[in-house]
Amino acid sequence: MQIGQKKTTGQKMKKERNRGRETDRKPNISQIQKTGEHCIYAKRCGGCDYQGILYSQQLSKKQSYMRKLMEPFGKINPIIGMDDPYHYRHKVQAAFSCNKRGHIVAGVYEKHSHDIVDVEQCQIEDAQADAIIREIKNMMRSFRIRAYDEDTGYGLLRHVLVRKGYHSGQIMVVLVLVSPILPSKNNFVKALRKEHPEITTIIANVNNITKLEPNSNMIYFNNDSSCDIGPKYKNILMGVFEKNGNFK
Repeated sequence: MQIGQKKTTGQKMKKERNRGRETDRKPNISQIQKTGEHCIYAKRCGGCDYQGILYSQQLSKKQSYMRKLMEPFGKINPIIGMDDPYHYRHKVQAAFSCNKRGHIVAGVYEKHSHDIVDVEQCQIEDAQADAIIREIKNMMRSFRIRAYDEDTGYGLLRHVLVRKGYHSGQIMVVLVLVSPILPSKNNFVKALRKEHPEITTIIANVNNITKLEPNSNMIYFNNDSSCDIGPKYKNILMGVFEKNGNFK
């Protein structure tokens, strides 16, 4: 099975077949600055379509689309942009894997593939959520937690989802595992909350199939039963998993 939209041959095809393996290739920041792009992951990331261009250009493109779609039906008012178009996404999901050097990578799927772009910090995701994902990534080696490998079927952690309450600031962390057994679970939770005491709820979602669904959920930690996230986790989990429509 070939992964990717473009047909390639030889070594390039082999690289495209290796999911999550090409993440050692770091973006050239100086080149990005010369081209005027603001996001260093824009050329590879499948998370958004517009972050590689200036916000004013994003609004202009969207205004043009709206005009083409809706102008026959009435007047189209100008789109009102955000004052600060950064770090507004309060639901953050990261896929985990290992690259060819055995290093853990965490981020989003590359366009038209299952290759994982190792994203340290996203411009549109909540910075606190990104920091929690980075901390989990750093903790995995000391706790001997292996990232799931789609090619071999080995590994434990598939995804991490962080959801932050917009008004309360409370934070829910969901660990998507292929097994209900997390090594040193209690110590892992304590270590994570030591670095991020703002975490309100930690849930394990056990899922050993390809399709992401809330099959089996276990609460590892719930600090406040009155919070706007914890008690509603079952309903929230039904809507938190987003699929990358570009891969099959």
